[in-house]
Amino acid sequence: MACMAPVHMVAPMLRIPSEICISKLPGFFGAAQAVGRLATCARELAEGLKDPSGRLLVHSIITGQLSSATEGLERASLSELEVFRLDLTNFTGQLTKQEIERCIRLLGTSLSKAEKLQQLAVRLASFDTSMERIRLGVGTWEALIRCLGELSSYGRLRSLDLSCFNIKRSRAIQDVSMSACPPGTDLQELVATAAEPASEKASPSELAANAAIARMRSASDGVRKEDETLVPSTTANGTRKLRRASSSPTEGAGAAAAAAASSPKLSFLDALARLSSLEVLTLTYDEIFGDVAKMLPPVFQKMEKLKRVDLTRNNIPKQDMQALRADMPRQVELCGDDLQTFYFY
Repeated sequence: MACMAPVHMVAPMLRIPSEICISKLPGFFGAAQAVGRLATCARELAEGLKDPSGRLLVHSIITGQLSSATEGLERASLSELEVFRLDLTNFTGQLTKQEIERCIRLLGTSLSKAEKLQQLAVRLASFDTSMERIRLGVGTWEALIRCLGELSSYGRLRSLDLSCFNIKRSRAIQDVSMSACPPGTDLQELVATAAEPASEKASPSELAANAAIARMRSASDGVRKEDETLVPSTTANGTRKLRRASSSPTEGAGAAAAAAASSPKLSFLDALARLSSLEVLTLTYDEIFGDVAKMLPPVFQKMEKLKRVDLTRNNIPKQDMQALRADMPRQVELCGDDLQTFYFY
């Protein structure tokens, strides 16, 4: 009886007209739920859906959930992945900055191995659960830049969508080491952010934060000049204290810093310029101001296959947008020039 059960289940399908089977069944069997059910019924099918390391052979990961994106990156065979899309703009649950950063760091380290990736889209939520604007930390941003640098070497990426990111001047031109960065760069990035020009019209809360960071830098400089780090030293008369200069690196930090300094460096704009296979670039809601827009035409000139650029809902003045359009390659379509956002304080 057990052997006859599968035949009995398939019998109704055999009575379906062939034209319906040809047009509808391939799409049904290509769905994740249907494939999963088939895999639970056939051991050979389940084994055929995995690579030698046990990861699922899938061509796309499309989701609006952080948890499923993380699980997909951990379980999918990255060598076969062609499409990755994460859209959090319509997510109705609670998101924390820490959760988003963990996912983006995992995305950066994972997708850097996706040699066949053709479409990459990451659309962040505008605010976290505490209604604070989501701004990625320096380590997360660097992981994303390294990922773009690695993807450019494969020459497969055709579409890139990075929306609701914070791409101000300091981020756009920040040099990122292609190897792991030494610790202690978070404060440096905060200081760099505090140095943003006033023309970017930072909000009052951002101005207050920048002032606090400037005070932190001033206090840090004062401590550096009068560092009194004590090191025990044994003498004939007992133990006395020696002072170590603040410029003297701690044990093990010098080697890590030297390794990072010797590795190639890449900025966000450099990474874009190296994406020679890219056809569609979407940078919407990214807080891009006029100073960054002026840096984009030389980048677009190096992207030989670029066809469309969308800069909707940034902060680019009309005159800068007109100059951008005039300097762009003729074959590239520019979208969003009449859909910019401006704040008046």
